[in-house]
Amino acid sequence: VFATNKYGANVAQTGKTTDYRQDDEEWWQVAKKEGTYMRDVRYEESSDIYSIDFAVRINDDNGAFIGVLKMVLNSEEVINVLRDRTRSGIYPEHKSMKTLLLTKENKIIFSSDERDVFLDKVSYLMPGLEDHGTGNRSYFIDRDGGSRLFVTLARSKGHMEYKGYNWTMQIILDEQEAFAPVIQLRNKIAAVSFTVTLLALFAGIILSARIAGNVRRLRDATAKIAEGDLSCRIEVESMDEIGDLSLTFNKMVQSLREMKKLEEQLRQAQRMESVGQLAAGVAHDFNNILAAIVNYIYLMRDMTPGDPGYLDTLDKISSLTERAAHIIRSLLTYSRKQIFELKPININSILKDISPVLRDFIDRRIDLVSHTAEEELVIIADENQIGQCLMNLASNARDAMPDGGC
Repeated sequence: VFATNKYGANVAQTGKTTDYRQDDEEWWQVAKKEGTYMRDVRYEESSDIYSIDFAVRINDDNGAFIGVLKMVLNSEEVINVLRDRTRSGIYPEHKSMKTLLLTKENKIIFSSDERDVFLDKVSYLMPGLEDHGTGNRSYFIDRDGGSRLFVTLARSKGHMEYKGYNWTMQIILDEQEAFAPVIQLRNKIAAVSFTVTLLALFAGIILSARIAGNVRRLRDATAKIAEGDLSCRIEVESMDEIGDLSLTFNKMVQSLREMKKLEEQLRQAQRMESVGQLAAGVAHDFNNILAAIVNYIYLMRDMTPGDPGYLDTLDKISSLTERAAHIIRSLLTYSRKQIFELKPININSILKDISPVLRDFIDRRIDLVSHTAEEELVIIADENQIGQCLMNLASNARDAMPDGGC
């Protein structure tokens, strides 16, 4: 470190020098005029070393010039730091790595290869090393034989008003060696990915088979429900979404069973209600039939088998008895669950037979008029069920005409 007064004379210094007057030196004049001075690495005769020089103007509190402060940094200090660091190897596994520190003119300040010469131009080493552009970046240099060198560099920069020397640190190594960790990582990732893919595929096959089996069971059970079979049930084999779906399905089937039971109960209740409504009319009609039978029996007491009206009276008693039996069968059919008897029946005959019953069943203020076809209308049905249908129609008509009608 050197400190001079405003006349350029040395007033303090930390090392020896043969020059005690500095006002004729470039660094002193530039620092006095511009405020700062910087010089890249070169030989310093006065100190007999290769150095980097800094110089700054010194002002008093009023801003008046009173001297210059100069600092001389021995380049060997920088080189020793880098040499110690690279001697053990920045990355020992990289055998081909080479480290360079270059000036802005691409002169060698330091090289990890001891064969390189201090402050020689780097271009003699390999074409392309000096063409590194601006900023921090990485690039490749082609070599003979198809191989390439990978070069990465970082450029120094100043701080605030200090512009810096624009030095460049370059690290050079073989492309294959540079990317060996990446290649190894890529291979590991590929192996892991392949293994994970196989496991995922295997798990997917198992899961798909399991889901497909559960879906098939649900499909088959749904088909049975559509056919009216409410006894099916799905076994719950897991507590996942499929298990929840199976539980929901079983609950649905159980609910359908209870709806089915309620439907049967409602149908039976409606049937009993119809029977109750029918009973009043039937009882009246049945009493009329019994009264007619009793009258015909009294008539027969006064007749002999040879009388012309004897057989006719028997026929009438037989017809009345059949009519009474028909009414009883109707009551039995709708008062309990009775198997239907399907057979060919004539709708016209049923309507004629049931008309007297319907006339007694409905309100006397309502006129009952029956219209039948001229030809026979034969269908396959249960006679009692057809009669019940007609009874229900008459009941609905009666309820729709509370004030009478036709």
